[in-house]
Amino acid sequence: MKRDPEVRGALSGARTIDPRHFFPTVEAAVAAFHLRTGAEWTSDPDAATPPPAAAQDDT
Repeated sequence: MKRDPEVRGALSGARTIDPRHFFPTVEAAVAAFHLRTGAEWTSDPDAATPPPAAAQDDT
């Protein structure tokens, strides 16, 4: 399969992603974001609550 030279050129370095934007885990990324911005998260009490079980008919 022949590659499109424009696509290849675009992927080969015209704009690269800064390595400082990569983290080994999501937790590490969140910690870095918190340190950089001071952002605080709070949990949504409804998000942790599972939906009520569906009624089951035992007949």
